Amino acid sequence: MKTSTIVAVILLMFGAGQPDLVRSEPKYKTFNVSTPGGLVDAAKYAQFGDSIEIQKGKKLDLKNTSLNIRGGVNIYGGGGINGENGALLMVSPSYKSKLFNIMGSKVRIYGLRIQGPNSGTSKKPESTGIDTDNADNLLVENCDIFGWSYAGIALKSARDVKILNNHIHHNRSTGLGYGIVVVKNTNALIDHNHFDNNRHSIAGSEPTASYEASNNIVGDVGSDTEHSFDMHGTGTNHNGGTAGHTVLIHHNTFYGTLHSAVGIRGKPINRAEIYENKFRGEKPTDYFVKLTSGNCATPRPTVYQCGTSGHFCVRDNTYKGIKVNGNEYGCRVTGRGD
Repeated sequence: MKTSTIVAVILLMFGAGQPDLVRSEPKYKTFNVSTPGGLVDAAKYAQFGDSIEIQKGKKLDLKNTSLNIRGGVNIYGGGGINGENGALLMVSPSYKSKLFNIMGSKVRIYGLRIQGPNSGTSKKPESTGIDTDNADNLLVENCDIFGWSYAGIALKSARDVKILNNHIHHNRSTGLGYGIVVVKNTNALIDHNHFDNNRHSIAGSEPTASYEASNNIVGDVGSDTEHSFDMHGTGTNHNGGTAGHTVLIHHNTFYGTLHSAVGIRGKPINRAEIYENKFRGEKPTDYFVKLTSGNCATPRPTVYQCGTSGHFCVRDNTYKGIKVNGNEYGCRVTGRGD
C-alpha cells in the first residue's frame, strides 16, 4: 500500500477533516457577576441569548450608573418570590436616571432587589428602576422593586409585557410615584404582585395604553397615597377625554381605606372591565371604583360614575365582605378586541 494511502486511512480513522467532530464555543454566554464593575461589563457585552447571573445575596452599589440591556438578555439575581434573598442593586441618593434601560425585546429580569434613591414623597431626583421604549415581550418576575421617584417599572411602546410575582412598593413621589406606568402603544399583564406604599400602584396614560391587572394584593391599610389602579384621561389635569384603550382589573384584593381603589378618568377606546375583586377595607373617603370624565361631586356610593357612558363594566365584586352579584354598574361594553 502506498504511503499516501496509509496516511489517508489514518486521518479518516481519527476523524480529521470531519466538520461534525469540530468542538465549538457555546452559542450563548453566561456572565457570573459579584461586583458593580462586573455587572457593568456584563451589560456592555451581553448579546441576545446570553445570561447575566448576579451572585445571590450580594449588594452592588452602582452609584450613578445606567445599564443598557440588549434584547434577549436574561438577568438573574437568585431571589425567590418577591425577590426574597436576591442580589440587591443600589444607586446613589442623587441618582436621576434609569437603572435598567431595556434596548430590545425578550429581556428577562428575575429574582433581583432593585432599590432606588428615594422612598419618600419628594419629586427630585426623578428616577426609574426598569424602563422600556420600543421593546416587546419583557418579563419581570420575582423581584423586589422600591424607592423610585418616577416609576419602579416604566413601559412605553412595549407590547406583550408580563410583570409577575413581584413586590413593588414605596414609589411615592408627589405627582409621580408609580409602581408601574403604562403609556403609548403598550399592553401588559400584571399578575400575582404585591403592591403597597406607592402613589399609584399601576397607572396608565394615552389612548393606546392597555393593561390587565389580575390576582394582585394591593396595600396594607391606607398605604397608597392616591387611588391604587389608575388610567389617566386626556383632558385637563388628566380628567375627562379618552382614558386608555383596554383596562381589565379582576381577581385583585384591595386593603386600602383612604382613597379609591380604582380610578378610570375618562372613557376608554375599547373597554374597562372591573370584576371579581375584593375591596376589603372600610368604605373610603372616596369611592371604591371611580369612573369620571371630569371633576364632579356627589354622595359617595361604592361605584361612582360621572359624565361617562358606555365602554364600562363593573360586576361581581365584593365590598367589605359583601358580594354583589350581577351588574353593579353599567356593563355597557361595546368593544371586545384588545
